[in-house]
Amino acid sequence: MSVVEKFKYFKVVNSQMKASLASQMNIGIGFFDNETNINSKSMALIIDAIAYRELDVKPEEVNVGDDYVRKYKVKGCGIRINLKYKSFSGETNTSITQLNAALKLGLTNVEIAIEAPGLGQEGLSLIIGGQIEDGEVRSLDRFEETVEIIYSNLVNHIKTNQDTIHEEEIEIFLIGNDSNNYFNTQSILFGLKNIMSGNSLIKAIEENNESYDEQMIRYIYNTIMVGRKDTDSPSEIEMKKAKDWRYLN
Repeated sequence: MSVVEKFKYFKVVNSQMKASLASQMNIGIGFFDNETNINSKSMALIIDAIAYRELDVKPEEVNVGDDYVRKYKVKGCGIRINLKYKSFSGETNTSITQLNAALKLGLTNVEIAIEAPGLGQEGLSLIIGGQIEDGEVRSLDRFEETVEIIYSNLVNHIKTNQDTIHEEEIEIFLIGNDSNNYFNTQSILFGLKNIMSGNSLIKAIEENNESYDEQMIRYIYNTIMVGRKDTDSPSEIEMKKAKDWRYLN
């Protein structure tokens, strides 16, 4: 079986957050490292197109904080386009069209850094084709169209260059219960929130409605509530353990 045949999923995910949070999560291979001030107006827009397989979730690979699951990993390959810009409207979700308009009006500045996990520099060059380059940009005209071309190039490259592609661990993140994001990670978060709410495993499964993976829900319950019955409600200590599930801080 080739590396590519192990990949069960392909997803395109766009996420926005403060650049300081991106720095905390080590997103962007150092691109956001100078943006550690939580009061900074610097924002991060991360555009992912990744072929991947989710790993078995382990305690040290999952970190729950507020609505985020951080430092979870998948193994795969793909393209990650990181954009860093200065917030100009107070909004946390900005479209490329809005960002381009603000850029042209001088209300913000935009820098780009591109990653190609599992593809190598040669693969990156073939897929990007010089259409986007690292560094500061003055315009995002036709950017979305260019990204669509890159996605198409990526899919074709994965199909036709399987021998040159290798698996690489990719840091990913989850914002809320976004159905476009990573299924196992959401299932872990769902289980943790149920434990924090004092629900037994049976009640959590009943409330699941098949939206999340039952195996992952059972995994997190059995990890936190060791040796307990499915009908047992979590103790105060176990509820606190779920709330403090921050092994990677």
